[in-house]
Amino acid sequence: MITIVFIYARTGIPYVRASFNRKLFFLRESTPLVHAKIKLLYHLFSFSFMVHSRSELRDDASSYD
Repeated sequence: MITIVFIYARTGIPYVRASFNRKLFFLRESTPLVHAKIKLLYHLFSFSFMVHSRSELRDDASSYD
């Protein structure tokens, strides 16, 4: 769960991270289904962040051509 907060922090949207921090208290005693959804969100965010970073690198490389 801490990793998700870290990914939110890297996107530079502090208010999203803050609202998520409030939800962490609620999710501490939640069901396994909620934890599965959190894992899914984590993978989606990490994948989209990775793709976004790679596309920026490609744009930088193509500007030197």
